[in-house]
Amino acid sequence: MTHVFTVNLQVFVPKVLPLTEIIRYLVASRLQKNSSTKCQNLEVVGVSLNIKAGIQHFCLHPGGRAIINGIGKSLSLSDYDLEPSRMALYRFGNTSAAGFWYALGYMEAKQRLKGAFGGAFLLPCL
Repeated sequence: MTHVFTVNLQVFVPKVLPLTEIIRYLVASRLQKNSSTKCQNLEVVGVSLNIKAGIQHFCLHPGGRAIINGIGKSLSLSDYDLEPSRMALYRFGNTSAAGFWYALGYMEAKQRLKGAFGGAFLLPCL
């Protein structure tokens, strides 16, 4: 599962992050490769990448505490970012794919989302 998540990030991140953040990450990863510690762990890679530079809101699948905490740790997300997924898990449990919509509904109820989602957001999810 971690491998699939890493591959998805490699495709998605260059499309949403500003060029300055991508350059900063490339320099940091080159310096890390040249150092004596060589680690390919996702948590180590995620620490040097500021994914919040290009993404304003995070809505994670509330599939369990381990999933939420693991993704949150690997992407350096705050408790504020993880709260919708944790609350959906607490209130409804692991409801498979429907849990995402509960977390999204929580974000909407707390007025964290600006603007409405159009068909471009809903269509790929259906």
